[in-house]
Amino acid sequence: MAYNVIIKIESGTTPNPTIETMAKIAKGLGVSIDDLMK
Repeated sequence: MAYNVIIKIESGTTPNPTIETMAKIAKGLGVSIDDLMK
């Protein structure tokens, strides 16, 4: 996943990332998607 994708999500430029994107971030962090959304 490109670094700029994460930056856009954090900054709110991409307010509704896809579930696939969220799953990749969660996997990279070693947490569940549910934990990531908290």
